[in-house]
Amino acid sequence: MNLNTALVILVVGALAGVISGLLAKAKGKGFSLVVHLIVGVTGAFHGRLIFGLIDVHASGVIGHIVFAGIGAVLFLYPLRFIRPS
Repeated sequence: MNLNTALVILVVGALAGVISGLLAKAKGKGFSLVVHLIVGVTGAFHGRLIFGLIDVHASGVIGHIVFAGIGAVLFLYPLRFIRPS
């Protein structure tokens, strides 16, 4: 992975984190913007890994946002259950 790819993953991941935070929000409980950005970037890496393992590749920015969003939601959903109340 080169520097340009890493920067694209960071930017797309940040956007996907905000989107996934809005999608995964349950009953007014949510995380802060910083947590959503971290989850989005982590989800972007996970989404790239998961879809890469099944040999599905994104084309264009929209495809990368969708893959990163799916990865962020998959990462965020179990995280909601371990958050202390």
